[in-house]
Amino acid sequence: MSLDFTVRRYGTDTSGRPLLFTAAFWDTWQRVLADPRVRPFADRVVIVQGSFMAQAGGGASASAGYHDRAGAIDTRTWNLTRAELDTLIIVAREHGIALWRRDQQHGGMNPHAHGAAGWDHPHAAGIAFQWSEYRAGRDGLASRGPDYERRPSPLVLTPPPAPEDYMATSDAEKKLAEALDRLERIEGLVRQGKSASWQRDKKAAEVASRQIAMLGGVVDQLTELAEETDPVKLNRRVKQIKQTVLDHLAADPDVDGADNPAQED
Repeated sequence: MSLDFTVRRYGTDTSGRPLLFTAAFWDTWQRVLADPRVRPFADRVVIVQGSFMAQAGGGASASAGYHDRAGAIDTRTWNLTRAELDTLIIVAREHGIALWRRDQQHGGMNPHAHGAAGWDHPHAAGIAFQWSEYRAGRDGLASRGPDYERRPSPLVLTPPPAPEDYMATSDAEKKLAEALDRLERIEGLVRQGKSASWQRDKKAAEVASRQIAMLGGVVDQLTELAEETDPVKLNRRVKQIKQTVLDHLAADPDVDGADNPAQED
């Protein structure tokens, strides 16, 4: 299987930094999220740090350069249950991404999940080390302990081939056209039935969603700051977090808006 190692941007992480991955890694990660076991909570699998952080403004201090090139990912864990995190880890591993939970018990770190993909290119020396350790049954930490996560048997060391394209058949295309036609009719009925009350509820939900996303990002940034030892960087990041909150308030007419602007010190 040919892998595309072209580096592309896929939005931003929870600290507002560019989210960079190779097309091969991103495609593999999307298939992890689309797995039926992960899909029910996929919207809560949030990336807090991607790859190529050397190009994206620098990674977290505790990352030790592992994220500077390809094959690395960190995700939020505090919003997942233990069962959900266990599922995410084994599914990622079945797709060729060695994912470990990292916390005080595992590495003495703030809680997150760290992934390494040694097949991605070009990866940093740290990812090469972790991939070698993963293959040897270890945890990818400097202490070189045994792997404490569930391991596929056999190990998956390259992304599995994409499922056969079901849409390649004319029968599938016909069924899709019928489904889309039904969906269009349903959407028409929904549009006709919209009321002022429904509009208000939808607007309130959108505001709440924006606020939750912003606050979640602030939590991730504060988690990163807990490991920052440089006072200059610490002061700069605190100011950035404050400005993020102020910008969010000022831009949201349902919170502050032009008639009630956010106050600065």
